[in-house]
Amino acid sequence: LILATKKIATSRASNRLFFKTRFFHPLFMVKFSLMKNKISQNYGAAYKHLFHQKIAIFIKTLSLYKKSKIQVETMPFFLKIKKSLKVKTTLIIVFVLLIGIGVSSGINMIKVKNKIKEALQREIYASGLLVRNTIEVNLEYFSLENLSGMSEFFHSILESNKKLSHLFVSDIHHNILYYTDYQSAHDSLNRPIHNPSESFSSEWDITECENYYETILPLFVLKGKRREVIGYIHLGVEKKIIDQEVFDLIVSNLAVFISSLIVSIILLLFFISRKVTHPISTLSLEMKSIRKNMSFKRKLLIKGEDEVGELGKSFNSMLEEIEKYSDHLEELVTLRTENLNAANRELKKNSDQIQKELKMAQRIQLAIIPNQKTFPKTKEMNFGGQYSALEDVGGDLYDILRVGKNAYGFLMADVSGHGVPAALVTTMAKVSFYTNTSWNKTTGETCAGVNQEIYNFIGDLEHYLTAYYCVFNLETGILSYTNAGHHPAILFNPETKKTVTLDTKDFFIGCLKNVEYKTREIKVEKNDRLLLFTDGIVEARNGKRQSYGYERLMKCIDQFGGLPPSDFTAKITEDVLLFEDGHPTHDDKAVLCIEFLEPLLLEKTEE
Repeated sequence: LILATKKIATSRASNRLFFKTRFFHPLFMVKFSLMKNKISQNYGAAYKHLFHQKIAIFIKTLSLYKKSKIQVETMPFFLKIKKSLKVKTTLIIVFVLLIGIGVSSGINMIKVKNKIKEALQREIYASGLLVRNTIEVNLEYFSLENLSGMSEFFHSILESNKKLSHLFVSDIHHNILYYTDYQSAHDSLNRPIHNPSESFSSEWDITECENYYETILPLFVLKGKRREVIGYIHLGVEKKIIDQEVFDLIVSNLAVFISSLIVSIILLLFFISRKVTHPISTLSLEMKSIRKNMSFKRKLLIKGEDEVGELGKSFNSMLEEIEKYSDHLEELVTLRTENLNAANRELKKNSDQIQKELKMAQRIQLAIIPNQKTFPKTKEMNFGGQYSALEDVGGDLYDILRVGKNAYGFLMADVSGHGVPAALVTTMAKVSFYTNTSWNKTTGETCAGVNQEIYNFIGDLEHYLTAYYCVFNLETGILSYTNAGHHPAILFNPETKKTVTLDTKDFFIGCLKNVEYKTREIKVEKNDRLLLFTDGIVEARNGKRQSYGYERLMKCIDQFGGLPPSDFTAKITEDVLLFEDGHPTHDDKAVLCIEFLEPLLLEKTEE
């Protein structure tokens, strides 16, 4: 690096050499800073300016290279490592083993320390026995206080056992008699002597001090047949010696354990790579190749009877199925297309038949509901009506019935629900009212008879109907009426602006049997008009979820009630549609208006 820098400073041709070296590691920035000072000292200010220029070029090149290459090349590598199953498995194994090593090392350290301490104490005890035996032999000739040569003897003991830190002898009064040297004796005299504990045995005792362990052996002398203690031998060992031996043993064991661990991890990773990750990687590469080339005839070469082998067999089986379906795909598509076309033709045929039948049902229903062309032509009344079904056929019905010779019945009914079932019930209701209406029956009796018949037919179904039925007697000008759960009729006079609501508040038809219905009467005046309608009129809604309601209906009556009945009912229907303003309707609509002219004086009908 220094050589390249010198060449930069002395030669223009060295630029090529400088860029060929490609020192693109960030640590070289520190080395360049050191070289700058060295070059300034060795080559002087003449080269300093040139060096600064070269360094600036190098830093610029380095930054561009790092942005364009290092980040692009290294980041995918680290991302690949981060996603690697092998790396994740290794980290988990190492983490578990480290926890195991830490726990086992702590337990072993305590056990080993105790074992080493015990062994060392026995070794010190052996040295203490040697000293005691030597002293006890001399005690046969000399007293304990008059022994000679003890210092040299103690030194020889220390030389033979390097682990001993000090050795001295004390009498029973705890006075130090003999010691290894003056300094140790001085230290011993200036520190408290650790005496035997109360549980001291006849052989030896151990006392733990702050920095050392001290083994104490008693000195005996025979007095007759009894042994008497006359002093103590103190042998000290520093704690750091035991700690050092424990540490050395743990380090050696740990080195062996870590070596074994590394070898185990390598073997385990080799096994995982060979038996797990490599087959899975091979499987992934093969599947990518199959997806890219769309070739399903290849077989995955993954051996073994383990889960990975089963996975490979499953993929091969899947490839065979895909190849089978791929080879016969066109045939299957053609077959399925033909089946679908046949099903569509059958559906269309059935749909056309249903539509044809619905059109026929619609024509039949419209035929049984009177209109301007089929209304009765009488001098006593004018009629107007409008009918609009939600679907092809509906559940609303109005009708005009001839009752005897001099009366007419007016019916407005609404069946629950819509569509074909409701239309069938309206047909049943029309027939039932025809069969139950007679000159000598009240409107309530007629409704009771209809209710009984309808209940017998649809009492166990979910359908029912509301009905308003009234009969106008041409001889008397009396209007009899019954309301079976329907909206009440409105009797109004456009000239006098008089309006009356006609209601009996009776129950629905077809829900219960044996229901009694009331009959009420009212005198009809000249130019009175009777308005019957279903809930599709007053319950119509607009986009703001507002209902058309009775109030708007009364305004429409007040504004257009003087028109002929046909025009008046058309105006009501038009006003409702304007109110809905394109909002989808949810019910059938029916409205019937009868204009009463002056009754004729007819001959009364015989009972």
